[in-house]
Order: sequence, then structure tokens, then C-alpha cells
Amino acid sequence: MYKKTTNKDRVLSQLDFVISEMKFAIETTKDVPDEDYFGTTAAGMILFRSSCMCIQNVSEGFRQIDLSFSNSYT
Repeated sequence: MYKKTTNKDRVLSQLDFVISEMKFAIETTKDVPDEDYFGTTAAGMILFRSSCMCIQNVSEGFRQIDLSFSNSYT
């Protein structure tokens, strides 16, 4: 049976996504020895790009949440 998705459901889903992206970024970078690792090793550069994608996804998730609230009050 079809369940109607509410604004609250969409926001909670986006928050879950944001939290999972933040956890992933923290988990994958916790053993980085220093900031030079990102620019001096191939593995560090790949990890840096991955981390940037996570940060971009977090930002987009918050933007989607903001849009959900903006659309519900217009």
C-alpha cells in the first residue's frame, strides 16, 4: 500500500543521509597522520577527493532540508 511521504519524512530522511555522510568522512580520515598526507600521497589525494564529496553531500543535504521548510511555508 502506498504511504504518502510527508515533509517531516523527507527532512528526517535528509538528516539521516547527512549524518551518515559525516560519519563516513570522519571514519575514513581518522587515521590520517597530518594535513600534508592529502597532498603528498596518491592515497591521500583520493581520500581528500572522497572527503570533499562527503562535505558537498552534507551541504546539499542541508540545502534540501532548507528547501523543504521554505516550500512548506510558501
